[in-house]
Amino acid sequence: MEDELIKLMEQRRSIRKYQHKEIPDTEIRRILEAGILAPSSKNIRPVEFIVVKDAEKLEALSKAKMGGAGHLKNAACAIVCIADTRKADAWVEDCSLAMGYMMLMAEHLNIGNVWTQIRLRKTALGVSAEEIVRRLLNIPNYYAVEAILSLGYLAEEKSPNTVEKLEKNGTIHSESFM
Repeated sequence: MEDELIKLMEQRRSIRKYQHKEIPDTEIRRILEAGILAPSSKNIRPVEFIVVKDAEKLEALSKAKMGGAGHLKNAACAIVCIADTRKADAWVEDCSLAMGYMMLMAEHLNIGNVWTQIRLRKTALGVSAEEIVRRLLNIPNYYAVEAILSLGYLAEEKSPNTVEKLEKNGTIHSESFM
């Protein structure tokens, strides 16, 4: 069982090219359930999700920041990860955990996915990407927009990562940094 989880983690890659094929609602629901099950600081659970399938909204989301969002226009679906900032100060961490859980579930379901950062990003004109998404999806000001998870069936293949390959960067230290 443990080896299966590591294999899933190694296989999960950022996929930005998708087939023009709809994802069944049952699969989207499973991905959302993974996000809901993610740990939350003090179990406060400030994280919420907005599912976007509308092609025009996906196109608009693809232009919400200067670069790195173009793939959203070809996604079958996007899940916008937001948090009620009135509830918790650890909302960034809570959103991050939810996004990670959803990414792994999507991989398990053979659905390509990639994290699209929104928080702290801007458009080419210097407008906050968060404000663009907030206006487009009618999100109240007391909610923060962390990221968007784009989803689609793979139209590209990437070779898996391995712990051995990634560990060559000296990522693990014992007792102290040096």
